[in-house]
Amino acid sequence: MAVVDICLSLLTICNGESFGSLRTIMCMWSLAVSMTSISKSDKSDMFCMICFKSRRNRQSFLCPQHCRVDFATDTITIPKAPNIPALLHRRFKGTVKTVTISMTPSGKYFASVLVDTNLQELSSGEKGINTAIGINLGIKSLAVCSDGRTFDNPKHLNRKLERLAVLQKRLSRKQKDSSNRNKARIKVARLQEHIANCRKDNLHKITYMLTHDSQVRTICMEDLNVKGMQRNHHLAQAVSDASFGMFLTLLEYKCKWYGVNLIKIDRFAPSSKTCGKCGYIYKGLKLSERSWTCPDCGTIHDRDFNAACNIKEFGLKALPTERGKVKPVDCPLVDDRPRVLKSNGRKKQEKRGGISISEAAKSLV
Repeated sequence: MAVVDICLSLLTICNGESFGSLRTIMCMWSLAVSMTSISKSDKSDMFCMICFKSRRNRQSFLCPQHCRVDFATDTITIPKAPNIPALLHRRFKGTVKTVTISMTPSGKYFASVLVDTNLQELSSGEKGINTAIGINLGIKSLAVCSDGRTFDNPKHLNRKLERLAVLQKRLSRKQKDSSNRNKARIKVARLQEHIANCRKDNLHKITYMLTHDSQVRTICMEDLNVKGMQRNHHLAQAVSDASFGMFLTLLEYKCKWYGVNLIKIDRFAPSSKTCGKCGYIYKGLKLSERSWTCPDCGTIHDRDFNAACNIKEFGLKALPTERGKVKPVDCPLVDDRPRVLKSNGRKKQEKRGGISISEAAKSLV
């Protein structure tokens, strides 16, 4: 059953005189959306299937009206539950629109407040080589910048795997539907929540440093296929622990907030294989090689730093027309790949006469 069908059924049940207002319709719409979850499959993406909430997983409900936050007494008021004590981590000015109450699997309750504010967005920076950096994401080092900065990968999951395995083994040995099993489940949920919070905290700190640097007004990155990278069973756990997708999401909206230009280059651009000095493309570069020597000019390259410098060079060829919007850039692509591996974007680029490898190599000199 789709969300629209649920709303129509609710409207037919309700009386038109007492339930015909726009506010009531919006409340029923939010209720229907919270009752369903979008199920994407290979066959069809057009339907929303019913997904009943579990008592042990994350739970949430939305309060669309009659909500208030009192900073004097540190309380939150929602319908049927006034003056709930809360730990308010910051103050805000604006009109409270909605409040979403959620409970994590570890048993903690959170309130997410949607506020309507009049914030003015910062103006975007101008294009310039001196104010632009390229960022290369990796597993050994989470992010390597073209200006020499390197952000290490803490690998939070890898450090907690032994403890997580012990707690999960204890959970599996408990009797089902018992209080001891519930206690063991909460311990596992708390450890997993701690790992996720550590990972998110590290990503917020890195993206904050990148977007609040006064010398950086343009950031160039690769458009990574994170979902495809996770299909490699040898690197899936490491890629998930590094959380490239969350890094790109945080960086994208923070660049929009603070007026930083964000450019994503093509994912098939040979950023690691291209020599940043002469433009030679070393096609035999393996993933295990962290440094390589250019056969043409003899320059010794660090793999990650050289990729970050090439990403910067590729990204500066085009900038987004509007601040905060991402614009793909035409980059050199490897021509000797099998035809079946070429994406639709690559085929369109070939039809319109995209830039060749030799031209890109000459531009890097």
